[in-house]
Amino acid sequence: MGKQKFFQEPSTVAGLAWGLHAPFREYIRRMSDGAMSALGDAEMRSSDETYFPLDPQSIPGQALRFTGTLQFTGHHGMLAVTIQDPWIEFREGAGVLTIVDPFDGGARMDVVAIDFQDDNTASTRLTEAGTDLFMGNYPEEIALDDLRILWAGKD
Repeated sequence: MGKQKFFQEPSTVAGLAWGLHAPFREYIRRMSDGAMSALGDAEMRSSDETYFPLDPQSIPGQALRFTGTLQFTGHHGMLAVTIQDPWIEFREGAGVLTIVDPFDGGARMDVVAIDFQDDNTASTRLTEAGTDLFMGNYPEEIALDDLRILWAGKD
């Protein structure tokens, strides 16, 4: 699908809901010290998705920017996966979700390629750079959870 209408009118968007990857969440829950935390503006939902509200500084026509952090930890500090301030961008007709690069806080990391089925839901596939987030434990192109755009006054 082409560039979505919410890029022209971001004020109609309330936020982004994304669960990242159900098998990864289950893995974290099985660990004796595993933890999932929503930090900053992010909130955990009963659907196992994390809600990231729209950044009021999003500029129409550019990246759709969301705020907040989803953090997974475990293995006595040896495992840490952080999804911070996700943005949806379109480059050369393709969608990508980027986050603050956890290895270089001054940069952004492409985590998943996104394919919108409609104005609400998109499938996601892990990018090559996104494999680093999971220390190579998930291969490039693996399907992660769908993401959803939440609309102001509707969701």
